[in-house]
Amino acid sequence: MKKTVAIFLLAVVAFFGFACSSANSDDQVGAASVRTTSIVPSSGVSGDWAIISGTGFSGSVSVSVGDNPAQITSKTSKRIQIELPSNQAGTYPVSVTCGEQTASNLCYTYLTDGPVETDPDKDAIAEAVGKADLVSKVMESRSRLLSEGVFESDVFFQTVSGTIVHAYIVMADLNTPGVNLSVCTPYKAMAPYKKKQTLTEMTNLYDAPGARVAAMINGDFWDTSLLVPRGPIHHEGVIVNEEFNYSERVPQQALSYVALRKDGRMLIDFKESYPSSKSDLKEATGAGVVLVKDGKIPEINPKWTALDPRTAIGYTEKNVVYLLVADGRAENFSNGLTYAQMSSIFEALGCKAAANLDGGGSAQILTRNPETGKGEIRNRPADGKERAVFNGWMVTVKE
Repeated sequence: MKKTVAIFLLAVVAFFGFACSSANSDDQVGAASVRTTSIVPSSGVSGDWAIISGTGFSGSVSVSVGDNPAQITSKTSKRIQIELPSNQAGTYPVSVTCGEQTASNLCYTYLTDGPVETDPDKDAIAEAVGKADLVSKVMESRSRLLSEGVFESDVFFQTVSGTIVHAYIVMADLNTPGVNLSVCTPYKAMAPYKKKQTLTEMTNLYDAPGARVAAMINGDFWDTSLLVPRGPIHHEGVIVNEEFNYSERVPQQALSYVALRKDGRMLIDFKESYPSSKSDLKEATGAGVVLVKDGKIPEINPKWTALDPRTAIGYTEKNVVYLLVADGRAENFSNGLTYAQMSSIFEALGCKAAANLDGGGSAQILTRNPETGKGEIRNRPADGKERAVFNGWMVTVKE
């Protein structure tokens, strides 16, 4: 008897599961084969842009988020780029209508009740990116003031090779009173450690009155099996590690270092100069390929041409720092960057020096929302979620 009841219940569950599946399929596909598979990013604020991927986006197409229509800024048969309409904070269904068919299986989450106030000079960083030799054109950009002297630019552009890139670039003017750049370590470790932590977790540890975390990126590479850093680590003048852990298995790591001198000036150089300069360094992490040196693009191994999610840092002669994170490995959203493309961008930004940091799933950037005061991961990590990292670089402001 119990066996008969169990079989009956399984049959009922299977029937309703099939019915729901069929309903979803009809809703997404229908006679016109309209189907939506993803929206990226899936959260943000009114006025942001997002990309909807799917199939069947031909002919007359409209998009709504909640009850409000979205402006379509570009469209192909598999990709729609929209500007998010105004909605209050919360999660709303996203509907794509093509003719008589509607797909409405996606959702978008608004983080604040309205658009974030943008900086009046919002195109300054985007214009510089657009002038890079290996960038074809900037298609969309948004910029916002994070704090006095600290700006964030969200740039969507196409390279001369035809790839598309979504990148976040933070500019921090270290000449502005109260703006500081420093290293962050998991659990505020000030001695050799074998620990990792997410940017969100480290922000929660470091953020404090008088030293608010305005922005944070992941830092150096690490040996994933031994949990040791690939390069040196200095924090608050303390040398946590002073060794380079180079391996032929990963020849693009442990090649250089990024540092803030004790006199407040930035330094990015090849690892050979580290022994003679380490006593002058207040903050430092190891780094990989040097992208710009003395205002020029150095020779980079011509075999290193992979497109990947990237994190990099650079600075100008006037001690203005740029933090860059580019998403990658996401078709129809962002293909990633090569070293040559990054070099081109940092050169266009007027950087004296720049270097590549850890990338791939580690490529992440967090900035503080001016509306809520909370730190938010702004990019789309390749892992689909935050990855714990070995260290990072953060911009703090005196607020």
